[in-house]
Amino acid sequence: MKKRFLSILLTSTFCISSFCGTYTAKAETSTKDKYNIENQTPSYVQFNDEELPDEEKEWLKNNIEETTDTNLNELGLQRSFGTDLLSIDDNNEISLEETIPLADTALPSQVDNSTLRAFPGIGNQRSLGSCTSFASTYYQMSHMVNLQRGRDGSLAENKCSPKWTYNLINYGLDKGSFISTNLSAIQSVGVASLKDFPYVGSTSPATNYRAWASDASIWKKAQNYTIDGYSTINMSSHISGPKDSNLNVAKTKLVNGYLLTFSTYWYSWVLDRVDDDPSTSSDDNYVGEVICKYNDDTYSGGHALTAVGYNDDIWVDINNNGTVDQGEKGAFKIANSWGTSYGNKGFYWLSYDALNKVSEVANNPSTTSGRQSTFKDTSGFYWFTPHSSSDSPKFFAQFTLNTAKRNQIYAEITATNKSTGVVNTFNPFALNYAGGAYAFDGTTTASDCSFVFNLSKVIPNLTEEELLNNTWTLSLKDKSNDSYPLIIKDFKIINDVSNCEYKYDLSSPVSINGTTKTFDINPTKKNTNSKVSISMVEQSTSTTANAIAPRFKITNTGQDSIALKDLKIKYYYSLENSTNATQSFVCHYAGINGLSYRNITNYILNTFKDVSTTNTTASKSAEFSFTSDAGTLEPGETIDLQVSINKSDWSNFDRSNDYSFNSTATDYAEWDKVTAYVNDSLVCGVEP
Repeated sequence: MKKRFLSILLTSTFCISSFCGTYTAKAETSTKDKYNIENQTPSYVQFNDEELPDEEKEWLKNNIEETTDTNLNELGLQRSFGTDLLSIDDNNEISLEETIPLADTALPSQVDNSTLRAFPGIGNQRSLGSCTSFASTYYQMSHMVNLQRGRDGSLAENKCSPKWTYNLINYGLDKGSFISTNLSAIQSVGVASLKDFPYVGSTSPATNYRAWASDASIWKKAQNYTIDGYSTINMSSHISGPKDSNLNVAKTKLVNGYLLTFSTYWYSWVLDRVDDDPSTSSDDNYVGEVICKYNDDTYSGGHALTAVGYNDDIWVDINNNGTVDQGEKGAFKIANSWGTSYGNKGFYWLSYDALNKVSEVANNPSTTSGRQSTFKDTSGFYWFTPHSSSDSPKFFAQFTLNTAKRNQIYAEITATNKSTGVVNTFNPFALNYAGGAYAFDGTTTASDCSFVFNLSKVIPNLTEEELLNNTWTLSLKDKSNDSYPLIIKDFKIINDVSNCEYKYDLSSPVSINGTTKTFDINPTKKNTNSKVSISMVEQSTSTTANAIAPRFKITNTGQDSIALKDLKIKYYYSLENSTNATQSFVCHYAGINGLSYRNITNYILNTFKDVSTTNTTASKSAEFSFTSDAGTLEPGETIDLQVSINKSDWSNFDRSNDYSFNSTATDYAEWDKVTAYVNDSLVCGVEP
């Protein structure tokens, strides 16, 4: 991994998240026109003044450690001392490891992380109360992952979706949320990209803010973007000026490239404009920009923001005496989530003195009375480091659930060591009586969702040996015995190291209603050297037929014998409505050609299964397998297999929308839309 330094000294931004109501930010005016502040709040923005619950405050107090000291990382060293130890390359990753002791005088006077390539750009929550998800997920998580991995934040695939976290945590209600809840969700189940789960800032239809992603591939990719934990920086100590050491931890994090999130009362922000300090030219580019110079005691307009940098040279004349007084210099740069039409093209300044409950500025009418600190739910900022890309997940649990009331589900994934009996358990954030009384698609009609979770959440730093040495149990509880059962359709453990899967045998969906059921998988070492090729031709290439009749040649192309009881072939198709959709299977012929000829027609088994996929061309599969009496398929040997499938009423199939149907081949041809498995490990073909 290459590391890079950026010798850019800039100012930082803060990102906000919103709740319920409308508000015009307060503005003090003077005789100068430039101090008149226009309306700084869109009429459609929602706020929520709900306080962080006492139990959440207690949990944070007992579980989240405050950061009281920090060091520079290599980017921080570059910015602080101007060193150029490595060449600058925007495609290189940045090490976030903080190992270099900080001298109090070493910090630069200004830093702006919003100018880094990693920053996703100003976002717009529009009419949804998703400001905390914009602050923590869109700004903070996107930027930190991109910084760590050397990615371009302007690309949709490199932006984390605020809809992912907001929809997971809002209980189906558009009422806002808390930063700590967003971060807990990311820590537990990761986050999808904006490309995979696009954001639309509208309250209509309601499914827009209620629906969860239902596709297994999206959940699996989300496991790559998580955090190991998060921490807070207490900012309750008095700030005397820009060089006050009480600013050092927050400023050092920003110098190191981090973004910081916080909550506030937007109604309390008293806005002014940046003044021109005549003693320096370093503030000239910011004169006239909107700045919060203090917070009054209006305890409403709950909102979340993101700090992206700071500037010690910013001056706002807080007491309006025309003189640069003690406490008037310095501000954090904040990113809001209302688009670029508000503030300073989407950003605001927050004066250091606004953090004080008692102003440092003399002769200031707002020194003590009618004043509060900036922070709402905590006394400072949140920060985190993303989980390293060098330790990407390799082992997963995947299962498909169906229900009309996801808030009745509680799920646990448990690993029980086969030798020691040691038990490790993980409860995914999304499956903890969460989501409100809705289906996974946000409606009230039962729908499917295929979840994928990283098994390293069960056993940290899980290895393949540990995977095989444990029994993996999925425990599902449905809270109420009612008309809304929980249905499980499949469950498997995925081993990406050996490219194999271990499936629980669910021949048909299992209903769980007001009770708890468990499903165990015991992974075993599999022969991953097996290789199979499949050629196929259809008996009829007509797109309308009363039978599906494929012919297969299945060849062992590997070096090892394959026990036929371990071999399965799947053919995928769609099943249209019929007066009688019951299906029948016939094996017309099966024989092995190779070292010797063997007829195995009587040793063929078939199972019809529903397919958990959004691919409408593959709602069903016919799974062909072999009894233990079928023997082995030796290297180079080929099975000729001729089968047919029909409906009991012999009504026609529409073959035109069948995944495995080959309408063009007139003779046997290799065909990757039929799949083969050895010991449930995919060895040939592409699943729909």
